[in-house]
Amino acid sequence: MGNYLIERSEFAYQVNESKRCFTKGKMTMLHARKDYNERIQDSDGIIPMEEPVFLLRAQDVLMLPVLEHYLMLLRARNKHDKPLEIAVVRHIARTMAWYLAHEPKEPDIPLSVVED
Repeated sequence: MGNYLIERSEFAYQVNESKRCFTKGKMTMLHARKDYNERIQDSDGIIPMEEPVFLLRAQDVLMLPVLEHYLMLLRARNKHDKPLEIAVVRHIARTMAWYLAHEPKEPDIPLSVVED
């Protein structure tokens, strides 16, 4: 265990292997927001505790283009998962419907919930 650097594209990520998230004495999923580590969990324990998880909400104006780009990347793969493609298309439609009924906002995050 220790610190190491991951470089990919224009991003560089500092990783501390010993860092884990704990909620009430047990290890939890690794969300980008520390408040989600306490509130949003995999109750069946299918997602490994050390696997990072990123949650987007429809209120974020970038959610729709992110889903559309994901769909484009998924379709570009030769052997992609058709049920996943269908699920993403449905989620895009749900997000578009949400946008029509609500006004999405610019992405933000309170400093108090940013991982240390």
